[in-house]
Amino acid sequence: CNSRFSHLAVNTGQREFTILDVSPDIMELIIEYAYSNKTGITSKNVVDLLIAADKLDIQGLKSLCCSFLEKQLCPENCISIWRFSELYSCHDLYQKAYSYMLLHFEEVIWEPVENFLELTQSQLSDILDNNKLSVTQEERVFEAVMMWIDHAPSSAQSTSQFYSVLDGHLYVLGGSNNEYLNTVKKLNPLTQTWHQVGHMQLPRCFVTVAVLDGLIYAMGGHNGREKLRSVEHYDPKTNQWSFISSLQAVRSDASAAALNGKVKIYICGGYNGRECLFTAECFDPLTNRWSFISRMQTSRSGLGVAALKELLFAVGGCDEFRRLGSVEFYNPKFDQWTTVTLMLEHRSHFGIEVLNDRLFVVGGFNSLSAIASAECYDAVTNEWYCVQNMMLGRSTLKCAAL
Repeated sequence: CNSRFSHLAVNTGQREFTILDVSPDIMELIIEYAYSNKTGITSKNVVDLLIAADKLDIQGLKSLCCSFLEKQLCPENCISIWRFSELYSCHDLYQKAYSYMLLHFEEVIWEPVENFLELTQSQLSDILDNNKLSVTQEERVFEAVMMWIDHAPSSAQSTSQFYSVLDGHLYVLGGSNNEYLNTVKKLNPLTQTWHQVGHMQLPRCFVTVAVLDGLIYAMGGHNGREKLRSVEHYDPKTNQWSFISSLQAVRSDASAAALNGKVKIYICGGYNGRECLFTAECFDPLTNRWSFISRMQTSRSGLGVAALKELLFAVGGCDEFRRLGSVEFYNPKFDQWTTVTLMLEHRSHFGIEVLNDRLFVVGGFNSLSAIASAECYDAVTNEWYCVQNMMLGRSTLKCAAL
């Protein structure tokens, strides 16, 4: 199966190995392949299995996964498979997906349109400049380009707005819509009406939001020019935003939660413009000061953070290479991070919420597409359980318990 383990066993005498970020179900499939040169690849496990095969350098299994994905190519997934295959150096699959995209371009741009709009300028130029591009009407190409240009100022994530729940109202902050926004809206769920409230001091997309002691905190993010360290909070009594002490580190696409009896805010991970971050910080409103805590064991951007049983959980997300299924929690008493059971599905940019002493994650992105699956974590059993799927796949979503 792989000479790496044989080499380690022969040279070190070691018979047990710790393999991080590979679920038991995926490991079982890998062991099955090691003994039989075949395994049960499905549309639900192929992404995680290929990622694990790449991580463990099991080229035969990786090839089987690529062959499976090649047979699944269709207008709905070929862009996602094309980009995924480039990320994991699946050269044959990359060429197959690219050729399929050129041949079925008119279908691909609409199925779904979000995948087409997420193409970078260089990727789109490469497609349009290829003399094998097959279209029945040149007007269709023009329409597609104009649609992409109209969308280009705001990427799939930068259009996102970020929410918070305070006093039974849902607040939606920032985001972008051809320009980066500092606007804030409030929803009354009883009357189903939206109201504009005080604007933030700065435009913020990818902003991290948390509630502490009746105030909404907006931390970091991106203002259209640069990643931010600045932090401000909103007081609904005065309808005003005020700056407070800045973060220790620039970060956007991070996540945060209140902990320690709801008297401190912890912000974790994110992206600083160069790399996904291991670092985490704690804010004490009594001293108006941010301070670093112990680093997470895994760098994470697009993660979910939630407080459960006075522990701070950092869930999933992505690093520079892939979506993550790993989960770890922070114990403030010991300033220490500890890993727990992997999620059932790797995902980033999902919704996260605590309900009835269980941690729920919903939707997100799995490196191929937005997903509809949901699961919950029981800290007593240290197990993840499937819950009812959503009706639609959703990424960069938020969840709230009202």
